[in-house]
Amino acid sequence: MTRKIIEITVETERLLIFHRQFRMWRAWCVSCACDVEMVSPVEAASLAGVSPSIIHQRAQAGKLHSGCTAEGEVFICLKSLCEAEHAGL
Repeated sequence: MTRKIIEITVETERLLIFHRQFRMWRAWCVSCACDVEMVSPVEAASLAGVSPSIIHQRAQAGKLHSGCTAEGEVFICLKSLCEAEHAGL
C-alpha cells in the first residue's frame, strides 16, 4: 500500500479600505526618507483596531514612524502603520 501526501498552501493578502474620512496630510517621514501620508495616533489606532496607547507604545518602541508638528501635534506615518499591520505587529 502506498501513501499519498497532499500539501496545501494557502496565501492570504490583506486589503485596507477606508470607509470614513480621515484627516490625512502629506509630510516627510525621516525614517522612510520619503513623502508619506500622516494620520493622528487616534486615527492610526482606529485603522489598526487597537487603542491609541498601543499606537504610542509602538511608536516609542520604533515599530511605527512618528513625528511632531511645530505646534506639538503628534502624527504617525501611514506607510509604517501599513507595513506593521502586514508584518502582524
